[in-house]
Amino acid sequence: MSAPHLSDDATYRGATFTGALLPDGTLQDASFVDCTFLDADLRGAELEGCSFTRCRFERCNLSNARLEDCGLSDVRFDACKLMGIDWSACGLIFDASWEGCVLDYGSFAGRKLRAKHFVACSLLEVDFTRADLQGTVFQDCRLGGAQFPGAQLRGADLSSSTGVFVDPARSRVKATRIDLAAAVSLAEYLGFEVVGYGGA
Repeated sequence: MSAPHLSDDATYRGATFTGALLPDGTLQDASFVDCTFLDADLRGAELEGCSFTRCRFERCNLSNARLEDCGLSDVRFDACKLMGIDWSACGLIFDASWEGCVLDYGSFAGRKLRAKHFVACSLLEVDFTRADLQGTVFQDCRLGGAQFPGAQLRGADLSSSTGVFVDPARSRVKATRIDLAAAVSLAEYLGFEVVGYGGA
């Protein structure tokens, strides 16, 4: 099943969507179950009260979209552009994974992301303020400028990612894994002079 456009209050099952889907830029209270979005253009879309269950987004562009009170259950984003999205505005049901995506300048502030996976994603200047990141894995991600004040990072793994900086005075970091470069940057931030690293 395929559909060229989306309608308010509609339910879609097993559908495949491509291209520009919202001519007027808004969608309310639509439900998607076992749907696939391929190369779909939802830039700047305003989605309100929509639900996505077992859906996959591949090579889609949702940059600057609003996901107000939207539910995500077993949703996968692959190679998508997702810049500037405020994920904290989504509903209580929030179960998603991201691989090869660009999520720069977005926000997961206060979001529960326990044991989630970000793989090969760009997360530049993303706001993780007070997010629950316990056991979350950031694999081969770019995290330059990402903010973690008040975040719970117990058991999180950031060891294969670049640009990592977490202030232990402002976040809970017990058993958080980081690589040597991040550890050295943290030590220098805290006033230590690191000897024997990088030619020092």
